[in-house]
Amino acid sequence: MVFSLVVMGFAMVLGSNPNAPLQADDPIAMLLGCSIFIVIGLATVGCILGVIGLFTETSKKRTFAIVGLLLNGLPIVGFGLCILVGLAIS
Repeated sequence: MVFSLVVMGFAMVLGSNPNAPLQADDPIAMLLGCSIFIVIGLATVGCILGVIGLFTETSKKRTFAIVGLLLNGLPIVGFGLCILVGLAIS
C-alpha cells in the first residue's frame, strides 16, 4: 500500500510539471507505467487471497482476511479514482 502511494505521488509530480511534460517514450514514464501495473497486479492477488480467506473456518483468520481485503482494495480504488479524475479534467 505504501508503494502504491509513492507511485501515485511520483506520477502526480511528474504529470504536473508544465515546463517539462512527460513524454510517452521517456524511460521514467515506462518505469512508472510498469510500476502501476505491478501494484495493481499485486493488489488484485491480495484481494483474491482475502476473499479466499473469508471462507475459512476460524474467526481469527477471517479478521486478517477482512483487513487484507480492505488494504489491498485501497490502491485499486485509488488508481481508479485518479483515472476518473484525469478523464474528467481532460
